[in-house]
Amino acid sequence: MSNVDPTPALRGLQREIELMHREMNLQFDGVGSEMGRIRGDMALTKDELTALRREFAEYVQQAARQSNVQESTTVVGNLRAELERQFGHYAVVRRTSTGILQAFDVGNVTNQVVSQVSEELMIQTPRYWLAPAIVALAAWSRDDEEVAEKSVREAFSRDKNKTSLFFALILRRQGRLDEALRWLRHYLTSLDPLALGREFSIILEATSYDAFGPAGQALLSEVMTRWCAELRTRSEIVEDQI
Repeated sequence: MSNVDPTPALRGLQREIELMHREMNLQFDGVGSEMGRIRGDMALTKDELTALRREFAEYVQQAARQSNVQESTTVVGNLRAELERQFGHYAVVRRTSTGILQAFDVGNVTNQVVSQVSEELMIQTPRYWLAPAIVALAAWSRDDEEVAEKSVREAFSRDKNKTSLFFALILRRQGRLDEALRWLRHYLTSLDPLALGREFSIILEATSYDAFGPAGQALLSEVMTRWCAELRTRSEIVEDQI
């Protein structure tokens, strides 16, 4: 049996193992760096995806808003067209009523012309309360009591509130306070104390400035006192006030 020293071989093997260990450490370090880069790329990709999703959501909302605006514009346009179709003549009737009153004040238009114009408006606007009211004014100007009464009844049946207020103001304009006061009573009787509109505020202020005389002030005070008494009997209103 030969006497061989194994130390050099072991030392060579040890060096090879150390080299392999260093190489593996270098490879692990490289893998760790690569993993860090990948994690950074993934985080960046996640942020970009989040931003993209937010931008897409904003785009969808903006598109929905634009669609709603376009749809609303179309609806409003259709409603305006329908209102013009149904009530376009109403503005003509209102302007004509003002013109007739001015013509009465000046006295430069014949009763025949006023009657003709008012009768045409009556035919063109079969549901509007002001049309028969104008016919009544025309009949009144030519002392045609029968037509005036028929026209007043027709206007009153279409809208008793506005008809009463209209004739109350017309008669007040003509200085016929007793007749104006009767129509004012009709107007106040037609009102709902829970739904008083802008017109009542104007009438209240005008009456307080003696537009309908002392009798008008007394009438308004009487009606408002009755309203207050009626409202106090309604428990839900009292509870709301409390």
